Amino acid sequence: MLFNAIIVLSLVALLAGCGYSLALKNGMLDGSNVQVSMFANRSYQPDVEAKLRLAMVNELLARGEHPVTAEANLMISGEVEKLVVETVAYTAADKAGLYRVTMTVTAQLFDKKSGKILWKGGESLSQDYPATLDLALQKNARDAAVAEVCRSISKVLLARMTQSF
Repeated sequence: MLFNAIIVLSLVALLAGCGYSLALKNGMLDGSNVQVSMFANRSYQPDVEAKLRLAMVNELLARGEHPVTAEANLMISGEVEKLVVETVAYTAADKAGLYRVTMTVTAQLFDKKSGKILWKGGESLSQDYPATLDLALQKNARDAAVAEVCRSISKVLLARMTQSF
């Protein structure tokens, strides 16, 4: 009986001291209201900056942050430097079979009161999508690829912004 109690207590102590703990939020954005401004669009593709801003706001909401438009402590701004659509694969008939959207974005996080830049960086990501003969389907596939790139870039940029130093 005493032996079983010692084993149980040893297991409890081992599991309690294994290094696992609850994940705590301790990044730069924790507890702050954040404003996401409209990104500048340096590409020749219309409406990309609005899709990127929407992806940023949605990612902040998913992380439990408070994206607001007024009275925010912090602001995220940046620019879409370029968005390139290129053919990356061809069919046997020498027609486009696969396209790739590549987006390059720079962003910064700064304190609105002091104007001090807290973080600055950039990212370039790609997404492939299939070519089709139907132009409407082709445009939908391209729009979906751009939206996915925006989601991915916003996740990467916000992860980098919220990392503890």
